[in-house]
Amino acid sequence: MDIKTIIIFGVIISVLIFLIVAILSSSRSRLNLISTFSLRRIAMTRKKLNFLLLFCAMLSLVSISNVYSTHQLPIEKERITILCTYSQVGKNEYTANLKPNFIYNQSTLKRGEGLIYTKITESIETNFTYIFKISGLNHPANITINYGIDAIYASPLWEKRFNVVPMSAQNSTGSTAYLFNDYVVNLNEAEEIFEVIERETGTSTSTYNLTILPKIHTVAYTDVGTIDEHFNPSMTIQFIHYATEGDHITIDGFDYQRLDGLYENEKIYQPWIMTQRYYSYAYSLASFSALGLFSWLFIKNRPPRIRIKNPLDEIIKKYEEILFEISQEPSHEGQRVTMNTLEELIQLADGLGKPVFYSKKPGIDQNKEPTYSFYVLDGSIRYENTVTAPTVEMKAEQNNLFNDEDNNRVT
Repeated sequence: MDIKTIIIFGVIISVLIFLIVAILSSSRSRLNLISTFSLRRIAMTRKKLNFLLLFCAMLSLVSISNVYSTHQLPIEKERITILCTYSQVGKNEYTANLKPNFIYNQSTLKRGEGLIYTKITESIETNFTYIFKISGLNHPANITINYGIDAIYASPLWEKRFNVVPMSAQNSTGSTAYLFNDYVVNLNEAEEIFEVIERETGTSTSTYNLTILPKIHTVAYTDVGTIDEHFNPSMTIQFIHYATEGDHITIDGFDYQRLDGLYENEKIYQPWIMTQRYYSYAYSLASFSALGLFSWLFIKNRPPRIRIKNPLDEIIKKYEEILFEISQEPSHEGQRVTMNTLEELIQLADGLGKPVFYSKKPGIDQNKEPTYSFYVLDGSIRYENTVTAPTVEMKAEQNNLFNDEDNNRVT
């Protein structure tokens, strides 16, 4: 089913539902509905409408969640393809060339062989190895390595940079390229540089750093793209004076590695997500239209309110010229005569030419109707009659009578 069909389907359902609502909302339909169903049948209809209304409400909630979930799915997804991978490895090593000494009784020290004491060390020879390797190529790459070395003399208060190996280029073809470089640090020259800068700056410190910084710029032209990388695997030589271990040198920064690759980002269009969205729109349109229809029917099918006429209201209105309402029962200490009916009491008052007083007492609870007490005062005699208006139970009985009459009328 294509998108246009889905939209047409949803529109047709909505139009049909609204046509039903329009027909039911006409005056003729309302008259037919009232004349065809009794109050009891309307009650049964409301039970069915309750179920349908709840069902449509649940469908509407599900449709909203469906719309939300379909909009959380991206129309386009990104697919990453690895074209090739490459690695850069930098390794620093050193050899300390010693003066004749008694403590080690040897001419060199390598990494891990012992503490390098400044006073017995003549120079430090650094050895740097750089390896660039590409994986996943179908054809050899043209690799160019541009490299140079800076020496950075520094203390906590100042810094001085020297370019000790000028930039140069090395070209190779294949998937792997190597670079080797050695640099020798003469300790006497290094100490002189530290002393000159201290005299010029007027500073003094017990710790100096000499950083050997290879600057590598590698460019590789491959069949899947160009690799352009910078790599700076530094080695730090620290000169420490006045320490408890004595004047000595520590060296850090030996092994470096960086992994990366060339990637292709491809955006993939997912048409099925748009189809799901259009389905969710049609589903939501239909469910909310049905919810509106059954809500309208639920409201329209409320049982009609039957107004039960109170006989007392009719009597009070008929004899309003001789009936007078009072706020409380009149006090009387004479004879009290209770009349059987209100009509007899009114006839007696008419014969005696006396007015009829009445008071209204509210019911004990909300289900009880008020009580009316009527009085006629004739000297020491008080004629009275008490009437209670129809209760809720009495009204319910009258409702049932109304329903039975309506059922008989329909049949």
